Amino acid sequence: MRPRTAISALLLLGTACAADRDLTPTTTLPPGSLGPPATVQTLTASWPGEGTVRLRWRAPAGHGRTGRAARYDIRRLGRALTEEDWEAATRLDSIPTPRNLGEQETLAVRHLPNGRWFFALKSADEQGQWSDLSNVAAAEVADHTPPGPVTDLTADSATVSSLRLRWTAPGNDGAVGTAARYDLRYATAAITGQNWSGASTVPDLPPPAPGGRAQSSVLAGLQPATTYYFALRSVDDAGNLSALSNLASDSTLDLVRLTVSARMLGAASPAWSPDGGSILFLADWDRPGVRQLYRMAASGGAPVRLASDSLGISAACWSPDGSRIAFAPRSRGGIWLQAAQASAPPTPLVPADSLVVSAIAWSSSGTLAYSATSILQVPFTEEIYTVPAGGGAPEVAVTGAGPNSEPAWSPDGTKLALARWGTENVVDVWVRYWRSAPR
Repeated sequence: MRPRTAISALLLLGTACAADRDLTPTTTLPPGSLGPPATVQTLTASWPGEGTVRLRWRAPAGHGRTGRAARYDIRRLGRALTEEDWEAATRLDSIPTPRNLGEQETLAVRHLPNGRWFFALKSADEQGQWSDLSNVAAAEVADHTPPGPVTDLTADSATVSSLRLRWTAPGNDGAVGTAARYDLRYATAAITGQNWSGASTVPDLPPPAPGGRAQSSVLAGLQPATTYYFALRSVDDAGNLSALSNLASDSTLDLVRLTVSARMLGAASPAWSPDGGSILFLADWDRPGVRQLYRMAASGGAPVRLASDSLGISAACWSPDGSRIAFAPRSRGGIWLQAAQASAPPTPLVPADSLVVSAIAWSSSGTLAYSATSILQVPFTEEIYTVPAGGGAPEVAVTGAGPNSEPAWSPDGTKLALARWGTENVVDVWVRYWRSAPR
């Protein structure tokens, strides 16, 4: 072969080989063979307030440098987040679907507690190949927005010992969200920011409701006939304290009706128990003009009958320790004792005779004094008698007692005050003395 011919053949062969390469069909490789999505290195985290962290990053390539990723996995942790900590980190909600390569991505992470939070993400392709961990972004959450102040605090529904407080729940941040707790206080003088710490705290408050809902609480154990002032502050999870609410005030009642009688006479002759917890009284609720003996709590409630008589009961009193009562039944006469409980059996102390008992008093030393009128003498005369509570013969203590003499013992049981006729034929207060308490 001639040299020129050989060179031409070689050139033709090279051209043919090149043509063969260009014309070879391109093979479509599996996506997994192109590698996982690119690693995000643009993640940032910022905290604009109100408990929300905003994450931003650029969408990565789906395979190395091209395409779009299929999905994200974004997580947070309260310490520096590494590949080793990834499984322990909390996965975020509402993660967006990846955008095209290079486009801006955002995610709002809401309702985070105070503290420093670390964030990172991974992206995956359609074959489930995951990228490496992104750069770690951090943000400090520190809520400085206090709950809004309550502006409609009111006090009402007064009883002798309680008031009801009502208000509209504020938000956690201003009027938005739910506060963490309330601090409601009261005093007998107007509450201001200066004397707030000295006011008493209302116990057993309900937890705050979402902003805008009506709430209430009843404060019991108050003094009667007293004006109280109230103010409220709410606190959020970060400890931010709201401004002082409006000032509310109301007074507990000074006059309370305990019984409701349907007849003209009704209840009469109330007497406090020694401990102040109960009241003894007479009432003709079963038969007009015929009064029976009842007991009820001083704070109100259902009356309980202690004793009854076909002709009614004319007088009654407590024992000094409040465990017993003495009463005078008209049909049976005399004076009887019984435990201060419903259905307790009575026992006679003073036998029935011709005397009508109108008042009884029980001394601290255990002696009963009673005023009685003889129905056998005309004109009727009233006398004061004494008798030991443990039993014995009655003795005349004072003659010529006046009408409604109402004997009353001194605290030490050695003196007896009463109403008595004088020489001028008028009734005055007198006192009978003993050297020691009679028994």
